[in-house]
Amino acid sequence: MWLHKISQEVIEKILDEIQQPHNKKKFQVHVLDPIIQYALGRLFPYILVTSIVFLLTFMLAIAIFVLIMNK
Repeated sequence: MWLHKISQEVIEKILDEIQQPHNKKKFQVHVLDPIIQYALGRLFPYILVTSIVFLLTFMLAIAIFVLIMNK
């Protein structure tokens, strides 16, 4: 039971420190921003390929629709 109480106190103190404006800014700049940049850098090729496939499929559907309407 005492271990639970100690861990709760430690977590509360850490959260209080993170909530301070200067620490929040440091956390954002040094932790969150690099994680987001890394994730977007890794996902960008997949987003690009998916967008191209969607665009080509849409263009193909329009071309088929035009060909059907011309007949």
